[in-house]
Amino acid sequence: MRRGVVARLHETARASGLSLGAYLTTLIDEAPAPPLALVRALAESTDELAILSADANEVIRMLRKGVAPSDADLRHVVRGMVDGTRQHLELASRVVAQVRPTRVLQPSRLRNRDVTRESSP
Repeated sequence: MRRGVVARLHETARASGLSLGAYLTTLIDEAPAPPLALVRALAESTDELAILSADANEVIRMLRKGVAPSDADLRHVVRGMVDGTRQHLELASRVVAQVRPTRVLQPSRLRNRDVTRESSP
């Protein structure tokens, strides 16, 4: 293998937070790991989504008690929920696009892979 290719493999494995062997396994399984930075960003976005959910629950509790937030406050909360959800979905779709296998194995090939794995020492 050429030096440049090997260097790129090492670099990509590091960026994914994996050892070279683990990264090569993801390539062989046709489901390459996304960069670690992208995974961390998705985790942070998920945490922010949980906060948005808590904000929405607070607004619902207030409405159930008959306490209506001002139009400006309600607009601010709803705008934050919409924007935050949109950003999260955009990020999540980037991660999913990177972990999606490059091709779908036929069912017969899947069965053969399982048998091969089971019979390996």
